[in-house]
Amino acid sequence: MTDEKNAALIEAIEKGDAESVRQLLDDGADPNVRKRVTLEATIDDWRLPKSPERRIDSAECESALALAIMHGNAAIAGHLLEKGADPNTAVEWKTPSAIGQNWKLENWDGTWMSIGRWRWTYAFPSHLALAISGGGTRRLYSLLNHGATITDKIIASAKKPFYTKFYALLNDHDVERSHAKFPPLTQSKATDFALLDAIDNGNEVKVHELLKDGANPNVCKRITTLANIANSGGVTGEVKLDTGVGESALALAIIKGYTSIVHALAEEGVDLTAPIQWSVPAGKSRWFLNDWEKERWAKKCAFPSALHLATAIDGTVVERDGKPRNCYDSVKVNMKGGYVRLDNPDASKSFTLKGNLDIIKLLLSRGCGAVLPPTYVMEVMQAVVDIRPSYESTIGYKAGDELLMISISDDLKYGRGFAVFSKRIGSFPLNSLRKWANISDPESPPSSTATGAAEANLSPSGIPAWHIDHQGITLGAKLREGALVSRTSASGQLWMPP
Repeated sequence: MTDEKNAALIEAIEKGDAESVRQLLDDGADPNVRKRVTLEATIDDWRLPKSPERRIDSAECESALALAIMHGNAAIAGHLLEKGADPNTAVEWKTPSAIGQNWKLENWDGTWMSIGRWRWTYAFPSHLALAISGGGTRRLYSLLNHGATITDKIIASAKKPFYTKFYALLNDHDVERSHAKFPPLTQSKATDFALLDAIDNGNEVKVHELLKDGANPNVCKRITTLANIANSGGVTGEVKLDTGVGESALALAIIKGYTSIVHALAEEGVDLTAPIQWSVPAGKSRWFLNDWEKERWAKKCAFPSALHLATAIDGTVVERDGKPRNCYDSVKVNMKGGYVRLDNPDASKSFTLKGNLDIIKLLLSRGCGAVLPPTYVMEVMQAVVDIRPSYESTIGYKAGDELLMISISDDLKYGRGFAVFSKRIGSFPLNSLRKWANISDPESPPSSTATGAAEANLSPSGIPAWHIDHQGITLGAKLREGALVSRTSASGQLWMPP
């Protein structure tokens, strides 16, 4: 009867049925029971005295607590611990080979470069070590609260990038530290990882809560990729692991178009001018050592600034061959989560890059500047009408050798307006902006009859400038030498300076 209850307990854990787990434990099921796996195979091989031959082997595999940890069920882990599951016992299990109907002697015995009937063997010094390799913080809480021993070896392991969640948890919370001396935390805090999780899921409320609790607005994902390296005979042996830097919190919010989250990060001091870059791991069903050394990171994406990413321009991607390429319409992004642990082959997802005018307006209002493509010049200029910033911001547009810069200023000298700085160093086709502005070629009106008084000025950089002194905000674009087509927020008039 006890064996039946234990088997039912394992089944309930694998189904995630917390209530059945609780009932079975109350009825006497063993909280420390281990799953038993029996492998049966028919060996059809001429080397056997009698072929075919039926063979059977069994192994004690995952414990009930290990299953709860790996299935991510904190409630079930809690039930097991309350009933006496030992978090400090070693964890070990095997998984069988999948040969199908064609078992040969070497498949069973592991001879002739074959891996044998048990393909993988996993081992951890304790359930706590298993939990920190990929378990959530709630499961870690349960283990720590039920007497899991924190050893020097565990702490040493937790310092590695692979175990940053656990190490951050110990640093963030008042855990009993009598078992080992804790060095200062150098990795991201648990609240930082939670912030990235919240942004990935578009949870604005959670983002605000975590930022208020001290999460770092400049935090980046940590991406750990693992691979089982095959030798020349195709047999898998050594496990390789590497950790890289993924998307920043700001990059995630921009890529996914979460304007309110970008605003929240900006309010908490995120660096809006820093270059944005992240790495994406490669995905393969089988790795050889040479491939791992050269190709484990499939892509490295980079943008000069947040505004470049928001406008989807000037991005570059460095692929496995090491050559940078322009990033035109889509980027590879990492899987969801602040701390991502990957087993091959699924490694990334694609996101289409779409300029977000709301985010562009927000970044401009915060003083960001960038070079913009023709498809954005007039839209961004129209967006500027609504910004009315309290400090300077500059956007620029370069097509070939033609440069346009729009500087927005709150300088009293300019009457809370903006100046268009333009410098002709080449030609610029007139039709580039035709669909965004009602462009005409009227004769130049006298400056006294223009909507605003046009003044010839020099910008601080020495570039010839026209300043439009108007109560509204005047928008302009230099289309060719001597012509400035402008429209105002008040009347939409077209004019050219004298």
